[in-house]
Amino acid sequence: MAVYLLFLAALIILPMANLIRSARHRRRAVIRRPPPGPWALPVIGHLHHLVGKLPHHHKLRDLARRHGPLMLLRFGELPVVVASSADAAREITKTHDLAFATRPVTRTARLTLPEGGEGIIFAPYGDGWRQLRKICTLELLSARRVLSFRAVREQEVRRLLLAVASSEGRTTTTTTTVINLSRMISSCVADSSVRAIIGSRFKDREMFFRLMERGIKLFSGPSLPDLFPSSRLAMLVSRIPGRMKRQRKEMMAFMETIIEQHQAARKASMELEKEDLVDVLLRVQRDGSLQFSLTTDNIKAAIADLFIGGSETAATTLQWAMSELLNNPKVMQKAQNEVRRVLYGQERITEETLSSLHYLHLVIKETLRLHPPAPLLLPRECREPCQILGFDVPKGAMVLINVWAIGRDPINWHAPEKFMPERFKQNNIDFKGTSSEYIPFGAGRRICPGMMFGLANIELVLASLLYHFDWKLPHGMQAGDLDMTETMAVTARREADLLVVPVVRVPIVARAAGCRPMSRMTRLVFPVGTEGIIFAPYGDEWRELRKVCTVELLSARRVQSFRAVREEEVGRLLRAVASPLPGQAVNLSALLSAYAADSAVRAIVGSRFKDRDKYLMLLERGLKLFAKHTLPDLYPSSRLAMWLSRMPRRMMQHRREAYAFTDAIIREHQENRAAGDGDDKEDLLDVLLRIQREGDLQFPLSTERIKTTVGDMFAGGSETAGTALQWIMAELIRNPRVMHKVQDEVRQTLAGRDRVTEDAISNLNYMCLVIKEALRLHPPVPLLLPRECRNTCQVLGFDVPKGAMVLVNVWAISRDPQYWDKSEEFIPERFEDSNIDFKGTNFEYTPFGAGRRMCPGIAFGLANIELTLASLLYHFDWQLPDGMDTVDLDMTEEMVVSARRLHDLLLIPVVRVPLPIVSS
Repeated sequence: MAVYLLFLAALIILPMANLIRSARHRRRAVIRRPPPGPWALPVIGHLHHLVGKLPHHHKLRDLARRHGPLMLLRFGELPVVVASSADAAREITKTHDLAFATRPVTRTARLTLPEGGEGIIFAPYGDGWRQLRKICTLELLSARRVLSFRAVREQEVRRLLLAVASSEGRTTTTTTTVINLSRMISSCVADSSVRAIIGSRFKDREMFFRLMERGIKLFSGPSLPDLFPSSRLAMLVSRIPGRMKRQRKEMMAFMETIIEQHQAARKASMELEKEDLVDVLLRVQRDGSLQFSLTTDNIKAAIADLFIGGSETAATTLQWAMSELLNNPKVMQKAQNEVRRVLYGQERITEETLSSLHYLHLVIKETLRLHPPAPLLLPRECREPCQILGFDVPKGAMVLINVWAIGRDPINWHAPEKFMPERFKQNNIDFKGTSSEYIPFGAGRRICPGMMFGLANIELVLASLLYHFDWKLPHGMQAGDLDMTETMAVTARREADLLVVPVVRVPIVARAAGCRPMSRMTRLVFPVGTEGIIFAPYGDEWRELRKVCTVELLSARRVQSFRAVREEEVGRLLRAVASPLPGQAVNLSALLSAYAADSAVRAIVGSRFKDRDKYLMLLERGLKLFAKHTLPDLYPSSRLAMWLSRMPRRMMQHRREAYAFTDAIIREHQENRAAGDGDDKEDLLDVLLRIQREGDLQFPLSTERIKTTVGDMFAGGSETAGTALQWIMAELIRNPRVMHKVQDEVRQTLAGRDRVTEDAISNLNYMCLVIKEALRLHPPVPLLLPRECRNTCQVLGFDVPKGAMVLVNVWAISRDPQYWDKSEEFIPERFEDSNIDFKGTNFEYTPFGAGRRMCPGIAFGLANIELTLASLLYHFDWQLPDGMDTVDLDMTEEMVVSARRLHDLLLIPVVRVPLPIVSS
């Protein structure tokens, strides 16, 4: 409120001063012991004490320190009682709650809210208000109703996160992207509230926001007619009444449109899929079960009340919470550690995971203590003379409770100006109105009925922002430099928008690119409904397949169960390496590929399978067929391209042969089970057949889909591991310093052992760095597997069309000098003091992808890589043949499914630790 303008306006009506004062004196009852107050001026009363930059609740707190916790002030003609202590608040909201249970409606507010047309906020205390509150608590804002809008909140939070992440993605080495978090949070919460109140089907939300924001500004402070309600001149000179009438006219017309749309939707379909809050109000109106008739004006006012209560307060609290966390880095770090520890591994936060975030709840409570959304609460009116703290409060007085001052009162709080969430750890103080020293949402009959609605938005948004991002202040600002000045609208907002720099830490999974594109040739091999985990379209069936992979096929327990298989196959590999004559080179590429294939096939279809060589040949042929772009793929609408190409026939022939062979494998497994050979450990095909028999999935797991999944697992478990091992050995040969360092570690750690086992390699820290560095320079799938854009969306501010194939060049990203020092050099030490990992949380390093379509078999592939590499380095030294120098080693790539070496890796092994003797 611009009080100095009111002061100037008041000077206009100074000639009326005597008339106004005499009228006021005639109406005022005798007060035997009025509350104290500061000195007053004629006509304007105590308004001059509020002049200045500080918000009114600050000024009123300062006055209370001099004049006491209960003051009687006069703003123009209005008597105003201000309570600034927990004791005064307790008497008003508990002891004499009934006497203060109604709301004052100012002269200009009455223009917008005609008598009988008020909503829950301004309805006078009585039967009508009780019925409205009953509707709120039982129908509109019950726990069940708030929970019903969970999907809406999660969708809007996802939009917020994607908006923040897209801004973060535009950061360069020379400039830092600063985002306006205040606007983003306000938009998120407003959209969430509007969708809950009037439904996602409502088209003109932007106009609704504009009207509501204008209404909030109009209601944010008393006008001249409010301060001098008996003055016709005040009404005449003020522009507010005219603006209020225009606002009411536009708002009511707009609300009428909303209501008509809802009524038309109901007539078109008698059963609505999900009720929004307007649907609920219209249903209650139709049912006619209330003791009074719920008018359309009541419904319109209730819509506005719900928006202001559900959107404005939540957005303001979130902005203050983030501001306090940025000003208190230790608290920010502690809250983020909790969120990331509790929710570790989750791609997104859902509401059922929030209950375990205890420290986050303390942060919210402390924010509400220092920054209650409505610092003076909503005003009450004294319905009858009564005593508060021994002082007489006159009937008709407006009563303000300064919860901002109470929340910072040193009588109730230790170090009250400091942000210390831990203060709530050992006490039972809550914001439900039972502790008068802490009532950010009010107390008594007029306590805010929508606490749960607002808190649901606050908790989910705050947890998501802390989980997915680190946050910095812009322009080199330090903690404590952030401007925390308030400005008053309906709530105590930040005066300046909150500008911050986000840094993604846990990726936000975008659904728009969640599908795999199916080329024309691929569709010949995988008809609709037969795709495996790699090519299945995004949806319920893909989610079920991924669940099968992560829980049953590729879990840590399942990978561990194949440890003996890996150790046996590594033993065979080592003997094959050691078998040539001394000084003779071995084709390490061929040996590593054979090892990876045998190890994968034994895990997938079992060691009892007889024709593995033919099966491996078929799988290799399939990998080469899928590695090529064919004419029909490039020109899918062309019949001529299909007719000219030989690829369709080769694809169909390969499908017939591979599937016939897989049929034989499946029959063999089924026969073994029928014969009672079920004592051995399950291979992965056994697991799939068991799941098919049990029928516990939401869709039937067809035999065709099992065959495809078997092929997917081989390609993912064999091809990538074999390729990675070849590149690691090639890089080590080219970098003798690194080779010696990693061999020293392996041989010191495993000294005295005759062979390497999986339980012995967990302490090989430098070897793990070598693997990470090799995956940086040589990601197995340099362009990852392609995605398809499911609907038009923006990436880095550019429009990506629906249906476009999307390739992520992780090979280029991993060699980008913006992120990597000496990006083309093989330096494992770069990961030594870094938290960067390949689990999809660092976008500069995603050799296995990220998000929903991230490779689910990382543990399966790494188990093969680590054991094999440790064994080769432990037992052998390695030399290049024919006197080659390390710089002469050809590192040219070729693309099949993975980026293989173009030329086989030929090396001379020199035994250093003898191999164990295998008993015959």
